[in-house]
Amino acid sequence: METSSPISMVRNSLGALSHLCHGKLSPNLAVVARALETLLPCGVVQPLLQLLADSPNTKIKNEACLCPDEAAERAIAADIKIALPYGLLKVCYISMLCEKGSQEDMITAEGPERSDDTGCWLSRRLNEIGFSPGQYDVTYLNLAQGDALPDLGEFDSFVLGGTLIATASWKRGDKGRPWQRPLREWLLRQRQTGKPLLGICGAHQAMTVVLGGEVTRRPGGVAAGSLPVKLTLAGLHHSLFEGVSAERGDAPAFNFFNQEEVSQLPEDAVVLATTEDSPAVAIDYGGGWLSVQFHPEASHSSFQHWVDEGIIRPPSPELAYCPLASGRILLANFLAKSVQVLQSMESNVQ
Repeated sequence: METSSPISMVRNSLGALSHLCHGKLSPNLAVVARALETLLPCGVVQPLLQLLADSPNTKIKNEACLCPDEAAERAIAADIKIALPYGLLKVCYISMLCEKGSQEDMITAEGPERSDDTGCWLSRRLNEIGFSPGQYDVTYLNLAQGDALPDLGEFDSFVLGGTLIATASWKRGDKGRPWQRPLREWLLRQRQTGKPLLGICGAHQAMTVVLGGEVTRRPGGVAAGSLPVKLTLAGLHHSLFEGVSAERGDAPAFNFFNQEEVSQLPEDAVVLATTEDSPAVAIDYGGGWLSVQFHPEASHSSFQHWVDEGIIRPPSPELAYCPLASGRILLANFLAKSVQVLQSMESNVQ
């Protein structure tokens, strides 16, 4: 019996998919990749898609998407509403990534996306799944480089970023750097407003400590790479992870780099996700507060740049940083959740 070539396998699968979709299948690799996973063995899809894209005879086009789930992401984005009825959602992104003039700062500035404030990472991730700047308004501040913490009345929603600063610590009783010290009071005041806040990496740890939890050094050493996460029952039904699909085996995956972790939850906080050796990598604290240990805002190319330049150690090959869809979908979900929280707050006032 003749053995099918990889390209013919994909073409045959596309034909089957086209039949399933009533002949309306778009000739775009991004559109069909996720569906192909239902027709081909696990681990076969990506190599076959690449072979198909590289074939001079194929009419299937690879539109230079960042990941094969772009079409599915855009479909998700079309259903996510991030504009308030009375105007644009005003978001404040607070960077803590690098201190000005530090080695981390200079190396990051030379990277493919620069820093999270100068490179506007949040906007980039949202634009990648189809949002336009006209649907939201983001202001970028850099706390680690001298900007003051924002006025709580000026914004609807807040994202507090992580940090590459090795000596930064959010352990209870640690005063931290001078620019970190006003953060505790600001977080407590921000929580009183009820406005949504997403904390990332170091901010995940800071929010936990402010509410009475504990952060300790990871027993297993540094977590690095595009790592799979396991959603808890609460996480599986949480809006933050809606539309997020498997990208490492049968699990969602996100970009990690951290040497400390949340080891004890604050009272009433709920774990949404764990990893093989970390008990709380996504948390819902109630009151509009959410946080994640991983980096949904940073691309794999930024992480790989840090690896190449010696800022962070290389992950194991099987967990190497790679393009992921999950981060940008999670960020869009957070902004959608922000709109819901703000609308609920306004209804209660009325």
